[in-house]
Amino acid sequence: MKRFNYIIYILIFLLVGEIIVRIDQHFDPLNNNPLGVEVKLKESPLKQKIDNQSFIPSENEIRVMVLGDSYINGARLDSASIFSSVLNEKLNTNFKNKYNIKILDVSRPSNNSEDNYLTFNHYYNKFNPNFIIWAYHFNDVLGGVDVNTEQSDTLSLSVLNSPPKRTTKKLSTASKFRKKLYSISKLSSYLIQNLQKELKQIGITLPVGDFYSLTKKLYKETSVNWKESQIMFDEVSSKCKDNNIDLIVFKMPEFNLLKNPKLFETIDGSLQGYMNTNESIIYLDGMKYFKEEDGTKYQISKYDGHPNEKAHLKIAEIITETIHNNVNFE
Repeated sequence: MKRFNYIIYILIFLLVGEIIVRIDQHFDPLNNNPLGVEVKLKESPLKQKIDNQSFIPSENEIRVMVLGDSYINGARLDSASIFSSVLNEKLNTNFKNKYNIKILDVSRPSNNSEDNYLTFNHYYNKFNPNFIIWAYHFNDVLGGVDVNTEQSDTLSLSVLNSPPKRTTKKLSTASKFRKKLYSISKLSSYLIQNLQKELKQIGITLPVGDFYSLTKKLYKETSVNWKESQIMFDEVSSKCKDNNIDLIVFKMPEFNLLKNPKLFETIDGSLQGYMNTNESIIYLDGMKYFKEEDGTKYQISKYDGHPNEKAHLKIAEIITETIHNNVNFE
C-alpha cells in the first residue's frame, strides 16, 4: 500500500511540475521560444528617413551601422543603457561634437549570420556608413541557408526593396528530434536544460544540444555552417572595402561563462584563424577585454550569457576607441 502511495505521489508531482512548466513557458515565449516570436528592427527617426529614402548623408558626419542579435540589441535593458545609445554619447564626447554622430542600430534578437548579412545588404548603400559594427555571437552559425558566390547577387537583390524579415531558421535532424521529444514533456526539457546550465558553470558540456554542437562541431573546417558564415564575411568585407567602410567585428563573449574560456577554444581558434586571413576586417575578440574581469559584474544572471548595462558601457568604450583610431577623414 505504501509503495502504491509513493507511486501516486510521484505521478502527482510530475503532473503538477509539467503543468507549472507549461504555464511558465506559455507566458514567457521570448526566453522559451524566441524564434516563434516576431521581432522587428528597432524603429527610430533615422531608420524611418532611410526607409522613406529621405536620408541624405553629410560630409560632417560619422555614420555607424550596428548589426547583431539580442546580445548587442539590449532589448531587456533601459534604452539609455544599451550599446547604441551609449556609443552615441561616447562618440559625441570623444569627438567633442566636431561631427554629427549618426548611429543606425539594425540589430535584432535571434538574428544569425544570414540575418545580419541580409540586413547589411539592404541598408549599407542607403545609409553609406563610415563604420559597421558587427557584434558576432558564436551561435550565429546556427540555422542559416546555403549561400555561395553564385547566389550572392540574387540574395542581395531580394532585400533591396524592403527591410529583411528575420529568416526562418533551419533545424538539424538531431534538433528536430530533440524538439519533438521535449514537446512531449516540458518538464523533462526544463530539467535537462537546467542540468546543462549547471554543468557549463563548472566547464562540463553534455554531448547533446546546440551548445555541444557549437563548441565541438560547427566551427570545424568541414562544417557547412562555418563555411557559409565565412562566405558571408568575405562578401560583406569586400563590399566594405570597395566603399571605404571600416568593418569592425566584435566577438561577444558568453558573459556568464567568462571563467570557463576553455569551453570556447575551438570556436575562438577558428574565428581567429579566419580573421587573420581577412585584412579587410578589424577583429576584436571580446573575451580578451573581459577575461581578467569578474564575470558577475557584467552578466544578467548566473544562467544568462547576455551582457548587462556595465558590459554595454564597456563595449561602447572599446568601440569608441577603435573608431577614434580609425577615423581617416579628420
